[in-house]
Amino acid sequence: MISAPLRKRRKYQYFRPSYHAISSDKARQRIVVNPQLCVGCGACTTVCPTGALGYSYPRPPDQGRKLLATGWDNTAVVSGGSSVLTDAAKRDRTVWSGDLGISAAVGYVSTADTLSVKNALQRLYDSQKASGELPYSGPPFDLYGSDTYHLWTLIGTASYYQYSHDNAWLASEWANYRKAMAFSLGKVDADGMLSVTGTADWARAGQGGQNIRTAIDRNVEPGKAYRYRVYAVRPTPQGPRGTGVSNVITVPVPRE
Repeated sequence: MISAPLRKRRKYQYFRPSYHAISSDKARQRIVVNPQLCVGCGACTTVCPTGALGYSYPRPPDQGRKLLATGWDNTAVVSGGSSVLTDAAKRDRTVWSGDLGISAAVGYVSTADTLSVKNALQRLYDSQKASGELPYSGPPFDLYGSDTYHLWTLIGTASYYQYSHDNAWLASEWANYRKAMAFSLGKVDADGMLSVTGTADWARAGQGGQNIRTAIDRNVEPGKAYRYRVYAVRPTPQGPRGTGVSNVITVPVPRE
């Protein structure tokens, strides 16, 4: 928030009426700027002849969007650090683990940015439950109950390590990673398939039991990469039906 002593309010004449973000708080004897209405142009600091107003951009992690009864609060804190990888700027601007499967690689290829991925992952691990379950979105939503997005956090962790070789960070979260993996492995049934109980997902309805887009392979070794072809089984009036197989997917397994 930008503020200035109210004794400078006579200079308010320099501000065009269209800048509704600026107002006088007589009770506190200050001129204040509403961050929900401020467009960030900085014009107020330019035209103020006394220098009573100052402006600085907030950190990206402090620009999350929180849904209110009417409208949005655009000052929600979504992570620590100086940058973070979130959903699109014009959307809800929070950490979604499912998005990391695409955006982590795009960020690395386009800008060589791994710090934003690390901060996003760190925020998810910071909210991990004692059971090992990870949230499928960070604050201000903090949502749980998605087996698919839980696994996307683990995939995002492997991607981050592959791009950054950040041994220190991986070591600090390795126990949590293993706890999260155990949470998913505990849902594998006698058929070797994940029995879904956390059914929340984006645009994928009807999950539950073995109806999921993800399976678990127990026979892997740390430090190796494995190639898979994937297909899905979906319910139909005639019984379960499988889709066509996917292209080859390469999955690296982090070292112990």
